[in-house]
Amino acid sequence: MTNQRLLILEFLQEDINRHPTAEEIYREVRKRLPKISFATVYRNLEKLKKGGIIEELYFEKGLSRFDGEIGEHFHFRCEKCQRVFNLVLSDSWQILERASIKSGHKIERMQVLLGGVCKDCLRIMR
Repeated sequence: MTNQRLLILEFLQEDINRHPTAEEIYREVRKRLPKISFATVYRNLEKLKKGGIIEELYFEKGLSRFDGEIGEHFHFRCEKCQRVFNLVLSDSWQILERASIKSGHKIERMQVLLGGVCKDCLRIMR
């Protein structure tokens, strides 16, 4: 793995609840590698994604976010602050199993987005 790719992966895995855009990743990685280009960051994100090491998430039209946590989990997006959090539920695999049985398809992965108000925003609202 190249130094650039490793740095991108480390950034994504530093805070699994961050879910940054390619632009945010570029800005952060550039602090450590000032000569890196956006195209290089994007190319490495594609390689990490194709290798099954990261996930690309599509929450907004035309704007992707990246996730360094590829284990089974849901996502919760706060409708106030727009942050995205990972939600790991021990029985999430049962949803895949039930959906496979009911549909007859072999479902191997899922991407679930839950929406609402995060606990930090709830505290501010009170």
